Amino acid sequence: MNYTQLTEKKKAQIDILLEQGLSMRKTAIILGISHSTISRYKAGIYKKRKIDIVKKHEVFINYLLDCQHFFRQFL
Repeated sequence: MNYTQLTEKKKAQIDILLEQGLSMRKTAIILGISHSTISRYKAGIYKKRKIDIVKKHEVFINYLLDCQHFFRQFL
């Protein structure tokens, strides 16, 4: 298997989707990653980095603008 580190963009997306009340499994499906990746990330998030809320939302807004066509299927 090939493993890659989560990018800051992907971390921001995970944070915001979970904060919106989505489950880890639903978040994983939307982002195209494993729910266990989200679980491991969530377990270590507060130990490994401080969350910059402004940066996190900026990254996610840009993501939404780039991927509007994808999210329309969930509306």
